[in-house]
Amino acid sequence: MAVYLDHAATTRIAPEVRALMVELLRVEGNPAAAHACGRAAKAILERARVEAADALGVSSREVVFTGSATEALDIGIGDLDLAPDVVVATSPIEHPAVLDALAGRPIVELPLDGEGRVAIGSAREILRDLGPRLGALVVTGAASETGVIQPVGRLAHIARSVAAKAVVVSDLVALAPLGLDAGSPARRMLEVVDVAVVAPHKLGGPTGVGVLVVREGTPLAPRRRYVGQERGLRGGTQAVWLAGGAARALSLAAAQGASRREAIVARRERLEQALVEAVPAAKVAGAGAARVGISLVAVPGARSEELAVLLDTEGVCVSVGAACRAGAPEPSPSLLAMGWDEPEARSVVRLSVAPETTDDDVVAAAMALARIAELLGAAG
Repeated sequence: MAVYLDHAATTRIAPEVRALMVELLRVEGNPAAAHACGRAAKAILERARVEAADALGVSSREVVFTGSATEALDIGIGDLDLAPDVVVATSPIEHPAVLDALAGRPIVELPLDGEGRVAIGSAREILRDLGPRLGALVVTGAASETGVIQPVGRLAHIARSVAAKAVVVSDLVALAPLGLDAGSPARRMLEVVDVAVVAPHKLGGPTGVGVLVVREGTPLAPRRRYVGQERGLRGGTQAVWLAGGAARALSLAAAQGASRREAIVARRERLEQALVEAVPAAKVAGAGAARVGISLVAVPGARSEELAVLLDTEGVCVSVGAACRAGAPEPSPSLLAMGWDEPEARSVVRLSVAPETTDDDVVAAAMALARIAELLGAAG
C-alpha cells in the first residue's frame, strides 16, 4: 500500500461523511422545487448549512455552498463591490484564483519575510501609505506550499485602522485542516475577516463542493447571469449530498478539538526530523514559523519533478508544490519571495500529513528520500 503524504492536495473521505453521503444520495427532489420532495431536499440542505455554520462559528445566513473552493474564491473576491479607484493589498503566496479574480483591479503586493510570513513592519508602512485608498486586504490564512500561518488578524487590524471600510478576505483552505475548534487559528481568523473560503475535501469531506463565508453587510455585486441559488451568488441545482458531506466534515474537524491540531503538528515535526536525519542537506521552508501539516523540503542538487517521480516509484505519494500549481514550469513565486534562489526553489517537494499519518509512514518516506538523494548524489 502506498504511503500517502499529499493530504494538502486532498484527503480520503471520513467514514462518517461517506455514510451520510450514501444516505443523502437517496434523497429525491430539487431544493428549489415547491412540492413535498423539493421541500424535503431544501430542509436537508438548510440543516447542512446550519451544521457548517456552527462548525465555523458564523451565522447560517453567511454560509454559501459552491462547486469548489476555487469557485468560492472567484465569487468572494471577484464579486466584491469596490469603488474602481481603490487598491487591493495582497501577498505573493495566494492561490492563482485570487489573482484571476483581482484582474483589472489596482493591487499592491505585501512582501514576505525569510520564513514566508507577510512582513508586518513592511505591510504596516504600505497600508498606511494607502490610507483610505485601501479597498480590500486579501491574504491567505496559511501558505499552500510552505504551510506557514499568516498574521491575518494583525494585518486586518492595521487595514481597518487606515481604511475603516476595507474588506478583509482570507483563503482558509490550507489552514482549516489544522482544526476548527473554538481555539483554532482558523476560527480566530474567521472572527476578523469579512470573506473566507474552506475546501471540505482537505479535511475528510468530498470534492466538488466548497464553502464560502460572506459576513452580513459585505458589499457584493454578482457578475454572472442566472444566479438564482445561494443568496443569488451562483446558479445551478444545489447538490444536497455534497453539501451534507461538506458540513459533516467541518463538524468533525471542529469536534476533534485541539487534539487534531496537536496530532498534525506532532506528525509534521516527526516527519521533518526524520527527513533531515536521513538527508542532512535537506532544507525545510519556513522551519522557524508556525505551520500547518505541510513540509516543503528542498534537496539541493535535485529537481522537484524527479524527486516526486522517484518517490512515487518508492511508493510514497507527494507533490512538487501546491496542487493549483501542478505542472507549472517556473519555480515557486512564494519561495522566490522568501529570498530563495532559483536552483533551491526548483529542488523542493511538498509532503503533508493528517491525523491518520503513522510513524511507519514517516519512516518509509525518510528512508525513501535518503535512497533517492544518494542515487542523485544530493545526500549532503
